[in-house]
Amino acid sequence: MKKLYFVLTLMLSSLSMMGGNKFSFSPVSIKAGESATVTVYLELTTSDIKTIDLSFILPDGLYIPKAGSENTEGDPATSFDIDVTWNEQFYQSGKAPGFIFAVWDADYGEYHLGNYYTDGGATDGFYQPQTTKTWCCTFKVCAKDDASTGDIKITYVNIADADGAQNQDASMNVDADPIKIGEATVGEYAATFKSTGSTICAESALDFSAVSGAKLYAVSEITSTSAKLTEVEDGIADANKGYLVMGLSGDQKIPFTDGSSSYSGDNKLVGVTAPTAIASDAKIYVLSDGEFHPCSGGTLAAGKAYLNCSGIEGLAKSITFSFVETTGIRNISSDEDASNTPIYNLSGMRVKKAQKGVYIRNGKKYVVE
Repeated sequence: MKKLYFVLTLMLSSLSMMGGNKFSFSPVSIKAGESATVTVYLELTTSDIKTIDLSFILPDGLYIPKAGSENTEGDPATSFDIDVTWNEQFYQSGKAPGFIFAVWDADYGEYHLGNYYTDGGATDGFYQPQTTKTWCCTFKVCAKDDASTGDIKITYVNIADADGAQNQDASMNVDADPIKIGEATVGEYAATFKSTGSTICAESALDFSAVSGAKLYAVSEITSTSAKLTEVEDGIADANKGYLVMGLSGDQKIPFTDGSSSYSGDNKLVGVTAPTAIASDAKIYVLSDGEFHPCSGGTLAAGKAYLNCSGIEGLAKSITFSFVETTGIRNISSDEDASNTPIYNLSGMRVKKAQKGVYIRNGKKYVVE
């Protein structure tokens, strides 16, 4: 029987606390019978924060597996631990949390996450203020085959300062902008794309051939100055692999597929499905404004991909695209010439405007006469 799909869309960007502290959740797509990683984000503007507390209830058929198991569901009548990864970037230098817990609380029938610092009564907090939205923690959510649609209900949110005073807005308690679960017939992965190109990685296979204008690429080779893009002609992005997408912009929904790609060539893109810390000394390049640029430290967002350029000498400050030819040359139309899609010469260098000659756009070769 064909699997049903669910889209877990976590929309809590408006949840704010006193002092400008804000919780939000990542958009996540999940297939029935499979799992996905949920990311909790926090914009923390207050410097003396010592406690982060969050409780919530999942809709019927969705669950967070027991700690230490792959996807095992715990007995809801008994409290048990769940696995949560916390971002140490939040911790003040030289400090570490004294009390962390992540549990299914059978007494209240809800999941409860907490991260506290205990230091014998000192008045200063241990969280490092974040000027922008930064991932706070991640956890896995599994969907049963008979999962039903509904809302994720936030039952309690608390951010407290070092003196124990709760630093929250009353509207954040019960039913504050509930998280929506999409209809079972949707079967689509929600993502935002840039016209200059976007990387993507999902925990389930995606079918870009069904999306008008989309072109899917693997990076088949990396040099010190160029990333060679080879089109994945069937348009299928295999699960947990990184790809580059051209021809799309703005919010899009990409259909899931049970198929797999026929592409068998090399792909140097490394995909991530959870926020991934980048070491300061790593030769990691990430996509920005149509080129790959070095990333020294920081965190790569879930659902993206990067180039690992270890072992490549003389790396340039930016790595541009060059396209491996898979199609013939055709004339460029006036509509295409007026679009915002990036244009590249045959050396893979991006150009602002195509003069007379041969150019590449969306992986296709064009002639400007």
